[in-house]
Amino acid sequence: MLSSLSSNVVLAKARAKYGKRLKEKDYRNLLDCKSVAEVAAYLKANTDYHDVLTGINEYDIHRGQLEVLIKQKLFYNLSSFVRYELSVGEQLADYVIARAEIEEILDALMLMSAGRQEEYSQAAPLYLAKHTKIHMEQFSSIQTYGEFLDALGSSVYRRLLAPFEPKPGEPVDVFAVENQLYSYLFSHVQEIIDHRVRGKTKKEVRELFQGYIDLENYARIIRMKKRFRAHPEFIEKNLLPFGSLKPKQLNALIHAETANQAAAIFRTTSRGKKTANVEYNFVDELAQRIKFISGKHYIHFSSHPPVVLLSYIFLADTEVHNITTIVEGIRYQVSVDDIKKLLILPTDKAG
Repeated sequence: MLSSLSSNVVLAKARAKYGKRLKEKDYRNLLDCKSVAEVAAYLKANTDYHDVLTGINEYDIHRGQLEVLIKQKLFYNLSSFVRYELSVGEQLADYVIARAEIEEILDALMLMSAGRQEEYSQAAPLYLAKHTKIHMEQFSSIQTYGEFLDALGSSVYRRLLAPFEPKPGEPVDVFAVENQLYSYLFSHVQEIIDHRVRGKTKKEVRELFQGYIDLENYARIIRMKKRFRAHPEFIEKNLLPFGSLKPKQLNALIHAETANQAAAIFRTTSRGKKTANVEYNFVDELAQRIKFISGKHYIHFSSHPPVVLLSYIFLADTEVHNITTIVEGIRYQVSVDDIKKLLILPTDKAG
């Protein structure tokens, strides 16, 4: 069990880090930036990102390099909790590393599929190298799925992804690969919920986790119906095998004739009713917005370290999402108003 001293350290540390988050004024200033260099300069001079940007020439930084440094900050922040959270600390460390590994695997695979694998070297996360069995330095030169598997080295991912090697001349099923990787990752979280937490802690962690999974699956169903007109069998095999939606509800969503019908069915579920008043522009945003809303609630009001840690992860993920969205928007010359629609912005009054 976690000692009261360690418990207090975890709660205080998570809330202190959350207190250093970007505020409304920071986002206003970032949205005024005209280049990646200006974003890097602002973050370096005015925010808690100054430590990872110290020594970096912000006016000579590549977009990919900035995004790597932002993720590096999050990685180190999360890693710093491990030694205090004795009840789930080891599992949290594995989760943090696996999250980072999966992001890199998917980035490398999508670049290879687009014939742009050489771009990977511009954003290779060196901070992850000593924590992984993946040979990330090979990602920038892979030409085939076989070479991609070789780059995965002796990691568990080679075994997980070997069955998805396409036949000659066929494209990689990126949907299936992504689903396999995230199913593996979330099974780790489910293991923590099932065996490492108890009582009210378990109830709160489960609500955070299952709420996100339900909405992620809902978004996948809507996206596959609307954009790809996918048949039910394809949709079913590309959903995450977790969440609180009942099999009968999932089956109804999967077999709905249209995306609009699926949305109407979802609104009748418990999860749909809980999120009915959440505003969003695209269905893909809904899970991220709920992560932010739930995380903000629990980081203030929960007294359970695993819950507060998961809440901090959700909130930090949102901040990384916002920064990378701004950077990408600037890169592609998207208007400030359109970038802002994609952000999940805090209101300082609400904390």
